[in-house]
This record gives sequence, C-alpha cells and structure tokens, in this order.
Amino acid sequence: MSEGRRRFEFAGYRIDEERRLLLRDGEPVPLTSRVFDTLLALVKNSGRLLSKEELMREVWGSAHVEEGNLTVNISVLRKALEEKPDQHRFIVTVPGRGYRFIAEVMEESAEPEEKQPMPPADVPSPDLLPPALPATPAASAPANRRSLPGGKSLAAAAVIAVTAVAYVAALAQRRSPTTDPSTGVRGPNRRSIAVLPFSPLDGHDEDRFLGLGMADAIITKLSGLRPLLVRPTSAVTKYAGSSLSSLEAGREQRVDTVLEGSIQRADGRVRVSARLLEVSDGAALWAFQDEIPAGDALFPLQDALSEKIADALTVRLTDLERRSIRKHYTESPAAFEDYVEGRYWWNQRTPDGLRKAIALFQKAVADDPGYALAWAGLADCYSLAVWYVPMPASEAVPKLTEAATRAVALDPGLAEAHLGMGNVRSFGWDWKGARRELERAIELNPGYATARHWHALHLALIGEFDEAIREAQRARELDPLSPSINADLGWVYYLARRDPEAIAAYRSTLSMEPRFSLAHFDLALALSDEGNYAEAIAEMEKASDRGSDYLAGLGYVYGRAGLRPEALRALSRLKALSRTAYVPPYHFAWIYTGLGDRDRAIGELEQVYREHTQHVVDFKVAPMFDPLRGDPRYQDLVRRVGL
Repeated sequence: MSEGRRRFEFAGYRIDEERRLLLRDGEPVPLTSRVFDTLLALVKNSGRLLSKEELMREVWGSAHVEEGNLTVNISVLRKALEEKPDQHRFIVTVPGRGYRFIAEVMEESAEPEEKQPMPPADVPSPDLLPPALPATPAASAPANRRSLPGGKSLAAAAVIAVTAVAYVAALAQRRSPTTDPSTGVRGPNRRSIAVLPFSPLDGHDEDRFLGLGMADAIITKLSGLRPLLVRPTSAVTKYAGSSLSSLEAGREQRVDTVLEGSIQRADGRVRVSARLLEVSDGAALWAFQDEIPAGDALFPLQDALSEKIADALTVRLTDLERRSIRKHYTESPAAFEDYVEGRYWWNQRTPDGLRKAIALFQKAVADDPGYALAWAGLADCYSLAVWYVPMPASEAVPKLTEAATRAVALDPGLAEAHLGMGNVRSFGWDWKGARRELERAIELNPGYATARHWHALHLALIGEFDEAIREAQRARELDPLSPSINADLGWVYYLARRDPEAIAAYRSTLSMEPRFSLAHFDLALALSDEGNYAEAIAEMEKASDRGSDYLAGLGYVYGRAGLRPEALRALSRLKALSRTAYVPPYHFAWIYTGLGDRDRAIGELEQVYREHTQHVVDFKVAPMFDPLRGDPRYQDLVRRVGL
C-alpha cells in the first residue's frame, strides 16, 4: 500500500489521506491544510513523542515559522476533535518537549481497484503509480487492517511480484495520478506542471517580462488541456530572478514536473532553450533549443513548445485541444508584452500596482482592440480598484462594464471574460447573475484558480459557507502558495464565524509571506472578535500600507478594545485623508461601529447604498456589523440591496 494513499481510523474518526479529509461518522470535519498535516503527522506516529521541532518540520518543511503557529494548530485540532482541555483523549502535551497521540489507530488498506501493497523502500516515489493496475486474484481479498504503531503487514509474495512488475512499467511511463481540484477526484494519468519564467541570459529588465511572457503563454495554452493541472502565472511569477533551483521551485509548488528555460534577445533574434524535468528525481523528460527572428516568430514558437511539452507528458491531444494550443489571443508582440507586464502588476494587489496594470492593459487594447484577454485584464483591475486604490464606484463601474462587455463579445468562450462579467453583475447587485457568470467561468476552465477564488468569496458573502469553504480549498489546491487565496480562505472562515480556523489560515499565510498586509489586516479583525485586542492592534499596525482601509480597521479595532481616544484619532486621520483623496463611506462606518455610534454608522452605510458600490456585499454576513443587525434600519438596508 502506497505511503501517500493510506487511511486511518481512531475512536469514530477516519482520515482519508488521499483526499485529505477527516471524517466523523462519515461526515467531513473542516480542517485547514496545516491542521490536517499536523493531525496526520501525529497519527502516523501514534504512541511516540513527537518533539515540537520534528512536528514543525513535518508540517512546514524548511519554512521558518514561529512555535506559536504549532500551538494554534494543536488548539484548533483539539476543538475539531471535540477534545476538552482536561480530557486528553487523543493528544497529550509533554511540557517543554512536544506532543503524543495516544488513541489507538487502525491503518486500513484501500479498496482493491484503487490500492496496492507497499513497494520496497528502495523503489522511487509510489506517487508515480497509475491509478489502475492489472487485476490479480489476490486483489479481491478483503481490506487489510493493522494497529499502529508496529510492523507493516506483509501481503502474499505473488501480489508483491505482480505489483513490482506493474510499478516498474508505470515508472517507465513517467505518469502519476493527481487529484483534480475541480472535482476532488483523483484522475487517471493527470499530471501537474509548473512553467517557470524563462530566465534572461543578459539580465536586461525588458527580457525579464519577455521571459515571464513566454511562461504565461505556455501556461495559458496548457491550462486548456484537461489531463493536466497547470499552476497559474500568479503562482510562478515570484520565481523570476529567484535563487531557488527549478527542482526546489517544483517541490514548493507540489507538482510532478517543472519547465525551466532561458531567453535572450540580441541582433534582432531571440535565443530560447527549455527543459522539462521530473521533480521527483530531476530526470530530463525533454529538452529544446532554438534561435528565431524577434517579433511575430515568437508566437509560433510558443505553440510548438506547448505541443512538445504535451507530447513529452504523453498527453494525447484532441483536435479541439490542438486548435486551442495554436490559438493566438493577439498577433501583436507589443500588446502581448504589455498584457504580461500588466498581469504582473495586477498580481501585486497594491494601489500603485493596479494603476500600473491599468495603464499597461490600456496600451495593449489600444495596440490591438481585438485582444480579449487584455480587455478581461482591464476589467479585473477596475474590479479590484474599488477596494484597493480605492476608486469611486461611479468611476470604476462604467469602465469595468465596458471592458468586460468587450471581452465577452470578442471571445464568449474565454473564462477570464466571464469572470469580469461576474463582477459587473455583482456591482449591479444582481447576485444570481454574478453567480451564473462565475460558474460559467469555472465551467469553461475548471483549473482557473482566480475564478474559484472569487466564486468562494461570493458564496460566503451570500451565506453559503460550506460550499464557499470547499471552493476556497479547491482554489488553494490549484494555487497552493497564493497569499491572496490562502488569506481569503481565512476570510471565508471569518465570515462563517469560525475564528480559530480563520486565525490559523491567516497565520499559515503569513508563514509563507510575512509581509502580506491583507493577511495582517484580516488577522487583526479575527483576533478582535476573539477579544485578543493587544495582538489585534499589533497586527493591524503591520497593514499600514493599505491607506484608508488601514485607518478604518485601526479605528474599528481600537473602538472594539474600548480605547476611545485612539479610535477617535484614527477617525480624525481618516477625515483628513478624505479631504485630499476618495475615502469610501464604508470605512467611516467601520470606525463608528467600533465606537458603538450606531446612528452615524448606519448613516455612512446609507451613503454606501447611495453610491451603489460593491461594498454592500459585506452587509449580510460580515461580523464587524453584527452590533447593527438588530436595528430595523440596518435590516432594511440588507433587504434593499437584495441580500
């Protein structure tokens, strides 16, 4: 039985390692990824003391995290297992040393068609096994169970022999099954790949975006192939100029294969080289090198590279998929480079980054008015500008509507275009229409992490928390290291009033990206709900780059903490800022709510209603407005915006 495909049972609970699920009496128990990893490490070492250092290595690998993160994980895990502080039914703390899992654990082998005996320890990773091996007489035997800790049960020699032969054949094919985040099902021969930015050989800054553009084009083409799971461009941008090796990046991205390459422009020509590597052992599956004229020849090269990568991964392309690979969203090299750089700045999620992205997407569509992807990028910018810049809805929404409408008209089959149209519907308070457009984007591209991310937020804000959590987790599976996706999984938990899980998700995000201000901001809100005001204020101070958002959050947390003079100072600073820049009335409502001034808070929210901005999406479920919910005026606001 494969190490990566085991099931464990203890005291009415069941762990399905393959699907990364904890079940209680057959019902899923929601756990964050890090908390699940903590439980799995404890269960696999049942009866043995795990030191804090060892457990942290199991859960976070080589990442540097504070010991407090482990403490939070253990606390959340105990609550999930319904373990009271004085019970110690499952987890025993050994002060100053670590933790021990004390419940009896049974390990269960898998169903015959899905699971196979453990290969010898010196055989490479069993994740390369195909999902369905040739049937054998022994395969119909009942599932094996054993108690942990102890030696592994031995299968019949005939089964081992057959399995070994099948395993070697599978290894030769270099294929592995991978879970499909769109369905949660582990599909046959589904391979995962990270396409890294091509490195500029001479270090020129303009070649940095050309290298990122090569990666983005290949990612876009490969993402349309259902047998592949492709990490999005947002996931790999950070590797441009990184000191990490390609294999280290591949392991960090949790993929089977990684594409590395280099690119150089000189004397009117472009030199390109690329290698496709197996992450498990570094084996080169395919290599390529060419020199072409600069300009239009770059697009056919991207087509050829994408087809060769698919061939190297033994993906059999349908005629439709082959046409999709050869599809060009623009024939203008200048527009293409502007689009790629625009996406780079959009992914920064900062006011300055959004302004740069808008300018670049505008250049791209001016150069090629038929460039649907660039119009969709422009729509994405205006969607976020209301929240991040901030930009008045009266300015942003008409531009968002124009860009999304152009994108859908130019390419009705483009997932990014329907995502933009979903935001148009949301700003128009057409919640059902927004949902339809988001679901259409996912239907067109089930591996589109941003669509699943924004769909999760939409579901949470209309109160469908269970499905929102599942969708946020699917988005994270597609882009596991995205700070915004990881932080917004915490936001979904926060909206569902599941503060411990929200706090754990925010801390996990900050362990990956310590300077991600959105996670600090949202963590402060969750901590204030827990009554931990000192830490909440400290976290909010770390989000000072968020402008009026920060001042609103700071005033709100001060008000909740009973620090009225400090809250009033934050309010005074926000008023001063509003004299030179647009400040949403929504931000004033936060501080007045924290101060307990219900009349002024509802007055500001009435102004939010009159401005017809998307900020009203928070009205139904956002915890910060809980003190207002009993007021008939607030209830009327929620009714008027259709929530």
